[in-house]
Amino acid sequence: MPIYFYSMTSQMKATIDRTYAFYQQLAGKTFYFLITCGAPDASYTETMLAVLRGFTCCVPDAKEGGYVLGVNAMEAGDIRQTDAMEKAYQMGCEV
Repeated sequence: MPIYFYSMTSQMKATIDRTYAFYQQLAGKTFYFLITCGAPDASYTETMLAVLRGFTCCVPDAKEGGYVLGVNAMEAGDIRQTDAMEKAYQMGCEV
């Protein structure tokens, strides 16, 4: 998900909020996070990662399988010029 002003998009927030009705069914699942931003370094992603971890804390027995942070991705396609694509691919292969 992209970061806008240190937080998630309204679409992602709505998706997370909609899981409230069935979050018990997510119990024991493993979550993987892909976060992108136009900022120059990963320190700008800390708030977003904390929010996602907060969500998974509400899900019984949830596990964090990993995360990938893609920085310096301001325009469409910029992420392809970073190592985040390969890291995300590798993380996906391990699932």
